[in-house]
Amino acid sequence: MTEQLTKTDASPAPRLVRDLAVAVDGSEPSREGLRLAADVARRTGAHVTVVHVRHVPVAAMATAGWNGAVTVQALDAIQEEAYRQSHELLDEAGASWRFVVRQGGAGVEIVRAAEELGVDLIVIGSRRHGALHNAVVGSTAEYLVAHSPLQVLVAR
Repeated sequence: MTEQLTKTDASPAPRLVRDLAVAVDGSEPSREGLRLAADVARRTGAHVTVVHVRHVPVAAMATAGWNGAVTVQALDAIQEEAYRQSHELLDEAGASWRFVVRQGGAGVEIVRAAEELGVDLIVIGSRRHGALHNAVVGSTAEYLVAHSPLQVLVAR
């Protein structure tokens, strides 16, 4: 005799992802991360926290002719583009979401925000960089994979 499972016998599967964070900076890899986060949210019903970090590299401030006002305008434009992309992709997916802005080092602030907000997963877009770029600048995705206590999903 075989047993059949009916709907009343089945218990709902636990949701592995209830709240996720996605790091955005307005770039194409960031957009890929947003697409992946939107897809995960659509499939799981997870809430999405979009984390945008305003960051001015120290090297930029040390250069001759550095203009703080121009830098702030550039950071504002990048933040607006990140918000626009988030709005477009997450609303289209029907996701519940919020936009959080931090200042400082991207990797550190993304981890800090994710921990403070109690998310289950961090999503980030990434592109391949050369060895020189990684040695000099580093990669936020690499930082998150190495330092985050939370699961990290990297969109290529």
